[in-house]
Amino acid sequence: MPRLSEVDRHRALGLLQAGLPISEVSLRINVNRTTIFRLRQRLHETDTEHAAWDRILWRSVVFNDESRFCIDHADGRVRVWRRSGERYQAGCLREHDRWGGASLMMWGAISYNDRIGPVLFHNRKAVNTQTYLQRCASGSRGALHRHA
Repeated sequence: MPRLSEVDRHRALGLLQAGLPISEVSLRINVNRTTIFRLRQRLHETDTEHAAWDRILWRSVVFNDESRFCIDHADGRVRVWRRSGERYQAGCLREHDRWGGASLMMWGAISYNDRIGPVLFHNRKAVNTQTYLQRCASGSRGALHRHA
């Protein structure tokens, strides 16, 4: 049986936290009940471990997230209303990028005492791992080093 995808794992956790029984969650996601049982068990272990943390331990945690935004239309199509005979007139034509169009990626993080970012990547296709890490580190202004 294949591994549970990240999307299905988050979906299962949400359904469990909403109070659905393991059998119902396993049916909705179409996985074995033991998979959901182990997932719930790991969730409880993590909750128990983190519940015992004090403020000093929580100060060393950094929560980060990144989001990608498509600047052009989501499906690449532009809806145009035109009269018959206007098909190839200049006012009815629009050039577009066949290779994905414009996009934007944003990264940010928060910790107990700091807010880091946002760091913007205007051309995410030109960003490799090294560039990404350098930009995020420079955007943190040293805040990440205080948590290392």
